[in-house]
Amino acid sequence: MALRSGRPTLVVPVAGDQPLWASRVVSVGCGPDAGFGMAEITGERFEKALRELLEPQYAAAAERLAEGLKGERPGEEVCVERILETLSVYEREGRCLVYGGRPAVWKTDGGERLSAVAAHVLVDNGRWPDLVSPGDPVSGLFLGLGQVFGSVAENGKRGHIGKMGLHILRAPLTVLASVPFGLFNLLDFVLYKLASPFKPKLYASNPRLYTYAQMLSFLVSAPLVELISTVTQPPVLARRHRGAARVVLEVPLGIARTLLVSLNVVVGFVGITLRHLEIACARAMGERPRGDVVAEARVRLGRAEAEALPVEGAETGRDLVGDIVRRWDERKRA
Repeated sequence: MALRSGRPTLVVPVAGDQPLWASRVVSVGCGPDAGFGMAEITGERFEKALRELLEPQYAAAAERLAEGLKGERPGEEVCVERILETLSVYEREGRCLVYGGRPAVWKTDGGERLSAVAAHVLVDNGRWPDLVSPGDPVSGLFLGLGQVFGSVAENGKRGHIGKMGLHILRAPLTVLASVPFGLFNLLDFVLYKLASPFKPKLYASNPRLYTYAQMLSFLVSAPLVELISTVTQPPVLARRHRGAARVVLEVPLGIARTLLVSLNVVVGFVGITLRHLEIACARAMGERPRGDVVAEARVRLGRAEAEALPVEGAETGRDLVGDIVRRWDERKRA
């Protein structure tokens, strides 16, 4: 308020953002640099700073600043307006279907709106396949070709002849990596649709999310998990009252999943290996992954909030993760 009224100001920073504002006042010439904080303040130092504050150049700078601020609205009014605008966006976009205290940021194919944390919980519990669609070999082929031609055209437009040549040399690897990796994604998605208990779901996952060794370990262990599930899953389904037909069907389903996942070990090994080689080449050429920054931020936010749910639930005596999953199941059964 002092600066808005054209008064020179001395800021002795104590904590929080006060050092920032002290430096800003000094930078616009509306007051001297105190040169000390609350811990170092003495009567003599404070008196010296106040006498310096009375020098005419600070008063003149403060008056100029006040003149410039006259045409602006008060900050508190703008703040309130922005908060109300944010709330109106939340109301317009809707609240989360299964966790009402959060705004919806994702929308499923069925039209259900989910918050970042609810989406992460549902993906983690196998209720929602993923935040992106699975790949397939045909789209993988065309995406690989599109990536090659796009990179070559961009380099030609910018006159990067050397880099264009490297992209042409890398083209067979880019296309070849896209086809088996797309097939691997498709088979992994089919396994999900066949009620596979294996986690994590790797289809359409960014290879940068897991290391090469991690993805191969997932591949090798998946057939064993599926084989064991033919014995362990029927009792689990029976306890959940899924019906006798579904319990009996789990055994042939488990055998089919085991055969399919065994095939996917070979396909996945080729696809993941070539994909990581292609990524290594891209990094060597100085390329950075092009991602959806907003989507990635939402995923990271959902993961962080989901990790805090057990603690929050323990404080309130509720199973918040279980509540989200239960509400989702109830909606789907309705």
